[in-house]
Amino acid sequence: MKGIDASADVFEYVGDNMIVRGHVVIITKTMMLKADNAVIHLPTKDIEAFGNVSLIRRVVSERSVSPEEYGELLEDVRKKVEVQNVTLSPLGKKMIRVKLTETTAHLQAERLAGNLETGELRFENFAMKSG
Repeated sequence: MKGIDASADVFEYVGDNMIVRGHVVIITKTMMLKADNAVIHLPTKDIEAFGNVSLIRRVVSERSVSPEEYGELLEDVRKKVEVQNVTLSPLGKKMIRVKLTETTAHLQAERLAGNLETGELRFENFAMKSG
């Protein structure tokens, strides 16, 4: 599946469906999903996951920051910081171009159904922690 990484103990293919069981982990650009089991319709990327479903939403952005701001970003455990390059501003101030990956929400549920491409998801028996 383009743009989607997946791992599990068992992979099976039935028609256009991929059935995964045991320690399922599915990673896209904006989320990481863990579950006991999942069924993914490959052409549409529709998914149903069930059993100990955990979903972490991530936002990726790039920006230029001062060395002081860079230090503050490193202290925030919810943010992954990658240095892209270091430049000087027109006024001669050192600026660091960073790529930020921030965790914005963590949801847990018994069941999830939706689409991996659109991000439209439905949950059953869920709890959420944001920020």
